[in-house]
Amino acid sequence: MPAPVTAATVQVTLTAQGYFEDAVKDLDMIMSQVFDSQQELTSTAMITTAGRKFGSSIIQWVNDFNDIRQTLSWMADQLGNTAQQILANEQHNLDLGSQLASAQMPASFGAQY
Repeated sequence: MPAPVTAATVQVTLTAQGYFEDAVKDLDMIMSQVFDSQQELTSTAMITTAGRKFGSSIIQWVNDFNDIRQTLSWMADQLGNTAQQILANEQHNLDLGSQLASAQMPASFGAQY
């Protein structure tokens, strides 16, 4: 069982990871809708030079927006990895602590010289 501070840190980290994952899902939906709108507008309503320029601008916007999405996705991954590493370190510390507690003290420990 992790120490209270470790458990709280892991919980906060996993909560933050969930927020980043939710943001990525929301951004996926936005990008998809913008791209679909761009395709519809430039193929049916704006079949002109202005429509092509608008379409190119939207494609650039979607690419830039995707960079933000990828950064948020990377952050979500990093937060998940951090929580796992915190728990692994805590388990390692518990293992070390249990070994120290069960180690026999030398017979001369504390003996008067």
